[in-house]
Amino acid sequence: MIELLGFQATLYVAGSLNALLAVAAFWLSFHTVDSLPADEPIAAHASRFRLYGLPGNTALLFLFTTGLVSMGMEVVWIRQLTPYLGNVVYAFAQIVAVYLLATVVGSRDYRSWSNFHQPGESASAWSLLALFAIVPVAAADPLLPLRLGGMELVDLRLGGIVFFCALAGFLTPLLVDSWSSGDPDRAGLAYAVNVGGCILGPLIAGFWLLPWLGERRTIFLLSLPLFAIALRTTFQRKGDKAEEPSWGVKPKLKFALAVVVAIAVFQTSHDYENKYANREVGRDYTATVVATGEGFNRELLVNGAGMTNLTPITKYMAHLPLAFMARPPRTAW
Repeated sequence: MIELLGFQATLYVAGSLNALLAVAAFWLSFHTVDSLPADEPIAAHASRFRLYGLPGNTALLFLFTTGLVSMGMEVVWIRQLTPYLGNVVYAFAQIVAVYLLATVVGSRDYRSWSNFHQPGESASAWSLLALFAIVPVAAADPLLPLRLGGMELVDLRLGGIVFFCALAGFLTPLLVDSWSSGDPDRAGLAYAVNVGGCILGPLIAGFWLLPWLGERRTIFLLSLPLFAIALRTTFQRKGDKAEEPSWGVKPKLKFALAVVVAIAVFQTSHDYENKYANREVGRDYTATVVATGEGFNRELLVNGAGMTNLTPITKYMAHLPLAFMARPPRTAW
């Protein structure tokens, strides 16, 4: 649409569709009849259920955290992968597409999984989610040899976010189900809390963490709440409904391995500017700017895209036409 209509018209279309969605939601809210009997004890059942044996409101806290972390990381991924995927517009489009598709796959996998498992059996998944949050750091490493025949294997770099998105898509409906137990009002509250985190995450990541810490350290900091959740779900005292399966790697060992691998990945990875030995780096909430090189090899890169370099061509463009004039120049226009 941007190619066909331009930025402004595309924004008008998107805004109109969003307004239409809001009108439809309000219309449905006034025409929906409560399908549950007034005496149905769903809310009471939900308040008694404790996921992983933790306090009742923990699911809401987890939902807020996953929304904040995932959307905050999406902002960082755009900054990290733009040098490989193209400009910010196309990088954003590809990342969002992969994010949504992987989330759908993860949520559908949860629906199948929930038919044969108890919610508490998912405790170890938090260790994997925390580990997969660090994987994009390695995928975006400019020193990682992801090239074939001189071409950058951008699909492999973009694929670094798939595992995290799929597992987040698995755990989010699990948290909503465990909190609501079928009560639509409680499910709506759960999604509202998750959306609140989704709104706050990009603001924190884009306006504070990225200018302050840079891409790699921001990813690491955003992953810490996920490791905290993994720690809590791994070492808590489980109740009857939160039993781990007896097969497979033990949850505590999974958590320890996730921590060790995540630290190793972070310590051995590099930000994009490490590609250049001689560099000056500046960051704000808009872009990462790198000035590098010496003499005529100096470059200025914004989000990995070259903006300008020193060349005599611009001098020729100005002075060569003057050499063909039959008179001295009288104006600079």
